Amino acid sequence: MRIILLAAAERGIRCFEKIASLINSEDELTVFTFPETSWEPPFSERLETKAKELGANFFKSSKVHNDEYKFLWDSCPDLILVIGWRYLIPESVYNSATIGCFVFHDSLLPKYRGFGPSVWALKNGEQQTGATLFKIASEMDAGPVLAQQKIAIEADDYIYDVVNKVTSSYLDILESIFPKFQNNTFNLEEQDHSQATYTCKSMPADFKINWHEPAEKIRNLIRAYSPPYSGSYCDLQGEKLIILSADIDYSKKYVGIVPGRIIKIEEGAGVYVGTGDYPLIIKNVLTSNSSIQNATNIINKISLTLR
Repeated sequence: MRIILLAAAERGIRCFEKIASLINSEDELTVFTFPETSWEPPFSERLETKAKELGANFFKSSKVHNDEYKFLWDSCPDLILVIGWRYLIPESVYNSATIGCFVFHDSLLPKYRGFGPSVWALKNGEQQTGATLFKIASEMDAGPVLAQQKIAIEADDYIYDVVNKVTSSYLDILESIFPKFQNNTFNLEEQDHSQATYTCKSMPADFKINWHEPAEKIRNLIRAYSPPYSGSYCDLQGEKLIILSADIDYSKKYVGIVPGRIIKIEEGAGVYVGTGDYPLIIKNVLTSNSSIQNATNIINKISLTLR
């Protein structure tokens, strides 16, 4: 088989390694990736190095439809697999594959079609997400499903944990489905489009904390935008304070509380902050002038109010 992989991020590297372990010696593997953005860990050079190690062809471009790559699609590859890709894949590209073009998605489609499904699942307080491998179609994330796995979201999971769980499911799906690609014996199931839900793209301004919101909603925001994302943030005396982890104090009922006001500073535990309901205990934080540390090292007055 001639296989083309469009991949990015750590999960793209892990899936590339898995695919390389599953193909036959006569198979030809080609990998596309794109330059990473400033906020994310580097991956493009690692993918290039891995491609050289494994004898795969390698290209770095977000525009797979450019004329310089036309020869790849004109030659009709057998299979195209897409993992972590963020850019347009034209019909002329995905229809070139004789077996098909299949995309991994971080949800149980048809739920959470669109951008950043794992981020939105955490923001929305979901207790379950999933991994889906589906055949690409003209409508976003609407193609027939080849395989799915359900994934539990635990109360203490942050985005790093969820992404790792989903990536592990990707690897499991590849392991089970690849022989079916090789034998062309797979089955597809149409999505129930009436059950579809959608997500939009998040922007940096969406990472800002509104202390008037309920504590659970704020904590979910913190969990969703924690590393490898840049983190949810607020203002501390004119300085940007990034909050990386937090818990909620349900032990006391406040009838006089100011959103954003420091309520208590507890060494070894964290800083208690007023919200729209229960106090939020902020733990690990980061500023432009500090490394990651406990919030008690940064905030030392209960008269302060986070904005």
